[in-house]
Amino acid sequence: VAAFQDCKGLTAVTLSNSLTSISSEIFFGCSSLASVTIPNSVTSIGSLAFSGCSGLTSIFIPNLVTNIGVKAFKDCNKLNIVIILENVESIASSAFDGCSSLFSLVCNATVPPVCGNNAFQGINKQECILYIPAGSEKAYRTADHWKDFFYMEYNGDILASVKAVRRD
Repeated sequence: VAAFQDCKGLTAVTLSNSLTSISSEIFFGCSSLASVTIPNSVTSIGSLAFSGCSGLTSIFIPNLVTNIGVKAFKDCNKLNIVIILENVESIASSAFDGCSSLFSLVCNATVPPVCGNNAFQGINKQECILYIPAGSEKAYRTADHWKDFFYMEYNGDILASVKAVRRD
C-alpha cells in the first residue's frame, strides 16, 4: 500500500505479469506518471491507486479486471482516453471523478458495469464519447451513470474508432 505515493520523478511504469491486483494508494499523487502498462494478469484496481496522477493521458484496463476501486483515477485531469474491457463488473464511487479532459471512454462490456456515486463526476458527458459494443445501446441508455454520455456503438476495431474521432 502506498509504495510509490507522491513519487514525483516517476514517469512510466510497466507492472509485472505476475501481479494480480493493484494495491490501494500505490501510485497516489505521482503527478509526473504519464504511462502505466497494466498486465493482463490484474483482476482488481484498488482505491486511490492512481488518484492524483495528473500526468496520465490514457489507461487500458485489461480483460481480467472486474473491479475498479473508490477514487482509483480521481483527479487524473489529463486523462483523455480510457479503455475498459468486457469483464469489469463494478466501478466504485468517484473512480474517475475529476478526469475533466476525458473525451473517449470505451466500455467493452455488453452489460454496463455497476457504478458508485459520482463515478464520472467532473466529466463533460456531452463532449466525452462513450464507445459501446454494437447491440448494447438499450442497456447503456437506461443504466445509471451511463445514460448521460454521448454514445457511439462500434463494430470491429475499438482503437481505430477512438483514433478516428480523437480531438487534439
